[in-house]
Amino acid sequence: MTVSDASGPHFGIMTVSDASGPHFGIMTVSDASGPHFGIMTVSDASGPHFGIMTVSDASGPHFGIMTVFDASGPHFGIMTVSDASGPHIGIMTVSDAAHIGIMTVSDASGPHFGIMTVSDASGPHFGIMTVSDASGPHFGIMTVSDASGPHFGIMTVSDASGPHFGIMTVSDASGPHFGIMTVSDASGPHFGIMTVSDASGPHFGIMTVSDASGPHFGIMTVSDASGPHFGIMTVSDASGPHFGIMTVSDASGPHFGIDDRPHFGIMTVSDASGPHFGIMTVSDASGPHFGIMTVSDASGPQLGIMTVSDASGPHFGIMTVSDASGPHFGIMTVSDASGPHFGIMTMSDASGPHFGIMTVSDASGPHFGIMTVSDASGPHFGIMTVSDASGPHFGIMTVSDASGPHFGIMTVSDASGPHFGIMTVSDASGPHFGIMTVSDASGPHFGIMTVSDASGPHFGIMTVSDASGPHFGIMTVSDASGPHFGIMTVADASGPHFGIMTVSDASGPHIGIMTVSDASGPHFGIMTVSDASGPHIGIM
Repeated sequence: MTVSDASGPHFGIMTVSDASGPHFGIMTVSDASGPHFGIMTVSDASGPHFGIMTVSDASGPHFGIMTVFDASGPHFGIMTVSDASGPHIGIMTVSDAAHIGIMTVSDASGPHFGIMTVSDASGPHFGIMTVSDASGPHFGIMTVSDASGPHFGIMTVSDASGPHFGIMTVSDASGPHFGIMTVSDASGPHFGIMTVSDASGPHFGIMTVSDASGPHFGIMTVSDASGPHFGIMTVSDASGPHFGIMTVSDASGPHFGIDDRPHFGIMTVSDASGPHFGIMTVSDASGPHFGIMTVSDASGPQLGIMTVSDASGPHFGIMTVSDASGPHFGIMTVSDASGPHFGIMTMSDASGPHFGIMTVSDASGPHFGIMTVSDASGPHFGIMTVSDASGPHFGIMTVSDASGPHFGIMTVSDASGPHFGIMTVSDASGPHFGIMTVSDASGPHFGIMTVSDASGPHFGIMTVSDASGPHFGIMTVSDASGPHFGIMTVADASGPHFGIMTVSDASGPHIGIMTVSDASGPHFGIMTVSDASGPHIGIM
């Protein structure tokens, strides 16, 4: 059926039943007022089948409807709209058949609806909607139910105003499933939404945004579905905000997401090279969980990984990288642990690989593993490990405007009480080592090392093993060159133990060593050096 320069309504209807193909249902509308209906129905008929509707320079509404039931394929439902006012509705429904639903909109006002529904049908299935130089809103909707894959829900938007909705829903269907939305040079908001329920994988929810204003939403929801599941959002040279949200509930993995909700895993990338990985995995865990990775103008691969398994409480794994090269690793792992847990790594204008790693296993209480690096080169390692330990544990390392490798390492194993391993380095070169190890020890334990404007390697090391009581290993160095060693070792000893070394504006190597083994009572090993050169050695 061809309509040209004619007022409507116009109906192009083709019905095929129990007939061999190929079958062509073609309706062309040009310079004609609507409404226009292009309807093709296929039932119990072999293919291929083509339902084609073309609209050019025509007022709407326009309906391109193709229905296929119990018919062998392939089936093509194609609707093309060019320089035509809307609304435009391209609907393809397939039951027990394989099919391709394609809707193309160019230089046409909206709203535009590209809707494909697949039920009890073998694949592959393609739901493709392309929008170019067209005003919105635009809806690309694909629904798959009880159908084998692969399934492709693809929506492409270029040089078009929003809002834009790319929606794919999969229920009780085998994979693989692809929900793909691409936005280029288009105003927002943009929604790329993929929902998977009771469906085998793999599942891919992919949203790409390039040179497009926001906000942009990449949302993937997986419920009672086998994996793997991929929730991937890529943003390049595009204004925000950008939301990459992945929700996993009662679903086998692995799950790869930039986002989790009602757990929040948010990844924001702006003008940054290298592969960036913001991965959050949550399994049977209560409380709000926050896995947040922010990268801005930074090269190298950046990995912000948070894993929570069977753990209550709010958990925060936050990594922020700004104008920093090198690979950066902010990794937090919590397993069967209550309480709020905070693994936070912040880097600003810093080269080198930086590792902020916190691991908590079967441990109650709030745990804080925080590493902050600002304008500092070299590899920096802030590592805190807690295993089967109650109480609040604080492993905090701060480095500011300092070169060299810096190591702030705290390890706690089967130990109650609050434990504090804190290392602070400010404007200091050289390798700096602040290491605290506590094993099967109760009481509060404090291993604190502070270095300010000091060169040389500095070692503040405290080791406590099977020892009760509060233990304090504190080393402070300020404006002092040379290697400085403040080392305290306690083994199987009760009572409070104090190993304190303070050096201020002093050169030379300084060594303050305290060792206590299988001894009760309070033990005090204190060394203080102020404005003094030479090597100073205080050993207990």
